[in-house]
Amino acid sequence: MKATVANAVETKFDVASIRPRVAELERDDLENMLAYQRLLAGKNITRTIVRQSKDAIFISTGDGRFVDVNQPLMELLGYNVEDMVGQYISNICVNPADGDKLQQEVEQKGYVVDYKIRLFKKDGTELSCTVTSTVRWYNDESIPGNQPLFKSWVRKA
Repeated sequence: MKATVANAVETKFDVASIRPRVAELERDDLENMLAYQRLLAGKNITRTIVRQSKDAIFISTGDGRFVDVNQPLMELLGYNVEDMVGQYISNICVNPADGDKLQQEVEQKGYVVDYKIRLFKKDGTELSCTVTSTVRWYNDESIPGNQPLFKSWVRKA
């Protein structure tokens, strides 16, 4: 039988029986929208801090890829945004295993302070640095697929 408005009326569809489910779905949609807005607000605040800082700062994904870098970091290392964003941190480490070890330590402890590391500048010269890094969660962990981001300060050692 082809579904039509007349058929729905004929079956005496009980609107009252679905109202609680509709209300529940509307609440879920509102909660999801608010969680998404909190997520965006957190990211915007962090990006503003990164971009306005005079310290060399980057944000990376949990697997160690640069997401955002600021001007002082680019000046320190000689790279531009296109060179860095999307690349693995270990790609600019003199010893790539050191970059992986840094990521692992931050994941295990939730932070590192004055972690010594040697990085390659774009011109190929080596630079001794210390990195202070903390895990930054952008929400209450209820959004599927959430990954930690790291904010790190890089200074000449």
